[in-house]
Amino acid sequence: MSKSLSVPLYYTYNQNNSGGSFHHDSRVCHYVIVQAVSPADADRRAENIGIYFDGVAHGRDCSCCGDRWDSAWPAGTAQPEIYGKDPREYDDMFTKSGEVMCRIYHMDGTVTEVKQ
Repeated sequence: MSKSLSVPLYYTYNQNNSGGSFHHDSRVCHYVIVQAVSPADADRRAENIGIYFDGVAHGRDCSCCGDRWDSAWPAGTAQPEIYGKDPREYDDMFTKSGEVMCRIYHMDGTVTEVKQ
């Protein structure tokens, strides 16, 4: 009997500017895309990168602005994308020219950075 394997998909995390700013460091930026076999797997991988959920409930995020990060949507995509576009084609008005706008974490351990 053969076991069905899940095809890895990409899950996009869009950072909310809770408190009026975005958090950028060597691991997270405005958009983080994680390749995973399920939304739960993507969330686990995202947490290992530094993304957190329920920030308002834990006092990390501004209650009037809302949580900085939301958990993965049920439907991933076959290729990395931001609002239906390839990240290299997406124009992010919140990221300065030359800064990293998106990091893509592939299942093989490689990380692709996309600059504005």
